Amino acid sequence: MNATPVGSIIVTGIPGSGKTTIARALAERAPLAAHLDIDVIYELVVGGIVFRRNSPAEDWWQLDLAREHVRMLARSFAAYGVLPVVDDVLADRSVLDGYRSTLAPPIRLIVLTPSLEVVMARDAVRHKHVADRWTYLAEPMARELGDVGLWLDTSQLDVEATLAAIERQWSVAEV
Repeated sequence: MNATPVGSIIVTGIPGSGKTTIARALAERAPLAAHLDIDVIYELVVGGIVFRRNSPAEDWWQLDLAREHVRMLARSFAAYGVLPVVDDVLADRSVLDGYRSTLAPPIRLIVLTPSLEVVMARDAVRHKHVADRWTYLAEPMARELGDVGLWLDTSQLDVEATLAAIERQWSVAEV
C-alpha cells in the first residue's frame, strides 16, 4: 500500500487469530489510517463487559453500541481522508451488512483463519486469554461469511508474511 487506499478495511477472525495485530500493522503501513479496535470501544463502558457467550440477547446491547460507534468513527475518519481499519469479530452476515451499509466503499474484508491449535497457542502467550471461550465462532463465521472477502490461513505466517499475502490478494478482499 504505497498511497492511502480509499474505502475501508475490516479485519476479522476468532479471538486469538491475530486480527488486532494485523489490523494495527495494516493501519501502520498506510500513510494515514486509524485502527478501530472494537475491544477498545466497548471497554469504554467502565463497568466492564456485560455480554458473554451464553448471555441472553438483552445483554448484547454493549456490543451493538460499540459497533455503532465504530461505524460512526469509521465514517468520520473516512470523511477526512483517513483510512478506517476496523478490528472486530464478525460471526454472522448481519454484522457485515451493518458495516457494509455505513462504511466508505470499497470495503475490504480480511478473515484470518489460523488453525484452532495455533489460536490457542497464540492466546496462551498474550496478556488476555479468551480464545477458549470463543473458538466456537469459527464454524458460524465460515458458514455465514465464507463466500465473501479474503480468507487467509495464517497458521504458518508471521505478521510480515500475512501482510504480503494480503497485498498480493488485495482485490479479492473487496466485498
